[in-house]
Amino acid sequence: MVVLVFLIVFSVSFSFEECLEKFNEERYLSADRCFSGIKGDNILYPYAVYYRVIIGTVTDNLDRDVESKLKDLDRYAVTHYGYLSLARYYLKEDIEKALRYIKMVDKKALLKEDIPYYLYLKSEIYRKNGDKKRSFLIKKKLATQFTYDRYYGFRTFLEIKDRLSENDVYKAVDTLSSYRMFKRALKILPLVSYSQRYLYYRTVLNIKMRRYKDAERYFYLMDKKSRWYQRAVYSMIIFNHRDYEKQKEFFRMLLKTKNKKLITKAAHKLMKKSFYRSEYKDFDYFASFIKKDFRYYSDRIWFTFLKEYRKGNYRKASRILEKSIRYFSDRAKIYYWLYLTYRHFDRKKAEEYLVKASSLNSKSFYSLWAKEKTGIKKVSVKITTIPEVDLDRRLKLIKTLKMKGFYRESYMEALYYKRKDGDLIKLYRVFPEFTARDFSLNKDYYTLSYPKPFSHIDRKNIVYSIMRQESFFDAFAVSRSNAVGLMQIIPPTARWIAKKLGKKDFDITDLFDPQTNIKFGRWYIDYLIDRFKGNLFHAIASYNGGEVIVRKVIKNNRIEDVAEFIEYIPYNETRNYVKKVYRNLIIYNYKYPSER
Repeated sequence: MVVLVFLIVFSVSFSFEECLEKFNEERYLSADRCFSGIKGDNILYPYAVYYRVIIGTVTDNLDRDVESKLKDLDRYAVTHYGYLSLARYYLKEDIEKALRYIKMVDKKALLKEDIPYYLYLKSEIYRKNGDKKRSFLIKKKLATQFTYDRYYGFRTFLEIKDRLSENDVYKAVDTLSSYRMFKRALKILPLVSYSQRYLYYRTVLNIKMRRYKDAERYFYLMDKKSRWYQRAVYSMIIFNHRDYEKQKEFFRMLLKTKNKKLITKAAHKLMKKSFYRSEYKDFDYFASFIKKDFRYYSDRIWFTFLKEYRKGNYRKASRILEKSIRYFSDRAKIYYWLYLTYRHFDRKKAEEYLVKASSLNSKSFYSLWAKEKTGIKKVSVKITTIPEVDLDRRLKLIKTLKMKGFYRESYMEALYYKRKDGDLIKLYRVFPEFTARDFSLNKDYYTLSYPKPFSHIDRKNIVYSIMRQESFFDAFAVSRSNAVGLMQIIPPTARWIAKKLGKKDFDITDLFDPQTNIKFGRWYIDYLIDRFKGNLFHAIASYNGGEVIVRKVIKNNRIEDVAEFIEYIPYNETRNYVKKVYRNLIIYNYKYPSER
């Protein structure tokens, strides 16, 4: 049964706090009397009604009047959790009521993690009501699209696995694989028949788990004429990160398939890898497979230029870029690197390119960095202000919940408000972090995507610059590498930080609390800045890619400019991360100059 549990941080009102305390202490009759005293004019009235419903289902003493009150509060997300609880309650004794309540649940009101429970309950209600066909269709959806959920998704998969088609099983495998649950995916794979597709999945799952010998064993069982073989060869190249020689060996196999699309994609991957390994002969070889009519051609030009620049062939490097500017959308990047290149043999022309880069009306890293170099303070963004707006009861509820520390409930109501009404301007007034991603795509309201929603915890611009890039202010974000919360801290780092801060009772779920997450993230940022003696770019890169890779880049290259440091980082994700965090910081500094 889904029950929303409040963590009492601050007093909402004396009576409401008292009611919650009684509920949490399982003094249900006393809590029910207390909640019944909260009237309709109280902004938290929907939650009082919800808790009365929960008490009724727990004590098996449901007040029918409370049920009718709940139905009058349909526009609040918590109400639909109430319907869910009532559907669960009536499943035991009144299947028609259970069916009515489960149909009343608006899925838009539910958080992502509660969807599997909702579907499971719905399937059980349909089954008990005699609609076995509809029940099975829901269970099939659970078993194939929510297999990652161990309580309802995977459990349902095991329950109905004998009734699933092979395609359904492969869908479940794909779902598990997308959540990096490779071991579980391998365990269910034997449910399908032996085939080329089966061997392909065996190969890919093993290589993703870095079981290279097992991957090769299944790979060499494949028929070279099969379309699955071509995909398997490509996967052996892409996921075999640690063995460069093996990657080259599999590339030669891929050439024999004559699959131009896969050959070009693999060549693109290996071209970049050979560049960062300084294997320039290999670089030229792989680059030769990327022709003008392919979308990777601009990357071929870029890395060819960077290779010559790195080797000190500055005149040749400048010619490569100058004759190929038309292939690049980020002109500031090209102008800035021409500035760096010409610095070595033509200072006047170098300055001309720097001015060109700084004069572009762009929010790209290179435009902003060129402005910094030339001393231009103005950023090409318009600071948007919005007028005061009247708040309806839903918005007031969101604001009240958030102010009083009930962040999860506030988030849930904001999500439902956005899905139902979509009035981002009004929602911004009470929950700005929830609108940031949408406003980032709207040029008229772009700077609204740079809020400071947790200023009571921390106001530092660098903290928000990283937070925006890491989670876009989603306190409940969990990445596929298990990074958690606003600052996307991975569990091992979080435990280490907790130890450093003397937090003995730390649990990973504490990272969903904005205060804890921001405190840990801020401490780690300060730690990295100190480790790199105040170099912000090195610290930012380390936050994403780790200290080891940053120190390796510094050690192996003669770096004279920040741009060189960034482009010599071998990971595309980290290169882009540093650029975007810097852009965020510039805009935050422009918007909040006193909080640098």
